[in-house]
Amino acid sequence: MTIYEIIAVVISLLGLGLSIWSIVKARSAHKIAQGQIELNIHQLLTQAKKDEMEISILIAEKCSNDSSEMKTIIFSALNTAIERTLNAYEEACAKYLDGKVDKERFKKNYHIEIRQLVESENHKKYFDSTTSAYKAILKVYEAWNDLEN
Repeated sequence: MTIYEIIAVVISLLGLGLSIWSIVKARSAHKIAQGQIELNIHQLLTQAKKDEMEISILIAEKCSNDSSEMKTIIFSALNTAIERTLNAYEEACAKYLDGKVDKERFKKNYHIEIRQLVESENHKKYFDSTTSAYKAILKVYEAWNDLEN
């Protein structure tokens, strides 16, 4: 083997090593980005549910004494908070369907919550299968709760 061949082999091995290192770094960066998305989803859902709960408490405290106009305003705020919560779940489910989160971990964390959300009598009007604006939630719910699979 000539010196030029040895240099070519060394350069090729260095290139191979650099390629492998780049792949490992890219996977690591992907996992970090995925973790950030999952954290954002968790924070978004937590804040939306907190807002909804605070308004529900306000209704319980105020509605027995306040005027019908005040009740209307408070119930309107509650509906807005419920829709914000559903929008947060919709965004989370869309990320799940797009593969932007770890699917096993997402299902483990949200399977029961999403089932309870869709099956809740309080949210029934939001989940009509033909008119619902929350298609991603319904798609995830159906995939996870299909008894035929």
